[in-house]
Amino acid sequence: MWLRDAPEPGQAINGIEIDVTVGFGEAGADVPGPLIRAMLIHVAQMYAVRGTFSLDQQPAGVPDGYERLIAGYRMRRL
Repeated sequence: MWLRDAPEPGQAINGIEIDVTVGFGEAGADVPGPLIRAMLIHVAQMYAVRGTFSLDQQPAGVPDGYERLIAGYRMRRL
């Protein structure tokens, strides 16, 4: 749907509701274990370096093992 085809809201606040289904299921338990582990090690690395760099110099490195954990779930593009 293009923006020009968007419906007019029925009220000023919460006038349009959009339902989207994405991911692996409705519950957190539906997310595969390797993806959960990848996210945890990534968040842990960001937590470990918090405050040691200024905001414009935050390290963008990927933790060891991260790529291996997510490899089977990546979508390859041509």
